[in-house]
Amino acid sequence: MWKRFSGILVLGVAILLVAAACTIPVSDGTALQPTGGSPQETPADTGATAIHAGFDGDVHVILTDFGVELSQTEFEPGVEYTFMVTNAGVVAHELMLIAPHENSTSMEMELHDSMAVGVFDADDLQPGAIVEQTIVFPASGETELEAACFVPGHYEAGMRTDITVLGDTVAG
Repeated sequence: MWKRFSGILVLGVAILLVAAACTIPVSDGTALQPTGGSPQETPADTGATAIHAGFDGDVHVILTDFGVELSQTEFEPGVEYTFMVTNAGVVAHELMLIAPHENSTSMEMELHDSMAVGVFDADDLQPGAIVEQTIVFPASGETELEAACFVPGHYEAGMRTDITVLGDTVAG
């Protein structure tokens, strides 16, 4: 009886250790292991918290239930940024880079899509999915945008983060 209990206990501890190694990122971005994929960098690992010399153009975005974390929140117009969006949640999410609006949750989705600088569709962002898209922000002076999810109920649950496109200097 004791041997059987010991075996079950050892198996339980092993499962917990494997689960700990496959964690989803917490607010400090300490770990990420998307389902069905190889280990990926987290926003905290990239060191890209602001625009700086040597920036590789990758912006890591982690969507959780219900939060949006970006490796940087300030962008320059005219620069190519490759957004690498990971859905680390257990439900489908979407991501739009869009100017904040009153009553934005009651807008038709087609209007949202037409106003957005970037759209990552919920059909592509199922749990565990990683989607990549290149975005160039237009030169229009300093602009405040949101990185937000408009799947019903998600925006209201706080699934948004403010981002800024800096002045209208186009990189050359």
